[in-house]
Amino acid sequence: MLKLESLSIIKGDFFNSDFGDHYDAVISSAALHHFDPDNKRMLYRRIFGALRPGGIYLNSDRFYENIEDQEIDLVQYAEDPNRFPHMDTPLAMSVER
Repeated sequence: MLKLESLSIIKGDFFNSDFGDHYDAVISSAALHHFDPDNKRMLYRRIFGALRPGGIYLNSDRFYENIEDQEIDLVQYAEDPNRFPHMDTPLAMSVER
């Protein structure tokens, strides 16, 4: 059971806020797709650094399983921006080509 007194909400800049290192879970929703791949990697490192051993990270955002699928959608979006209601900068789980 979750107790409200055990819930922490950090409101601030992803790049400058102190995340700490004591969380059982971190949740982000519809936020990280706005950043380029290098900043996302840095943010993922910061997020995982904020977790206790065994902690979990829940990401509710657009991402791709592989770089090929990501590139296909980005090309299709460039050809027809109406294909998606909104497209920022998704990040494939594996950025290797």
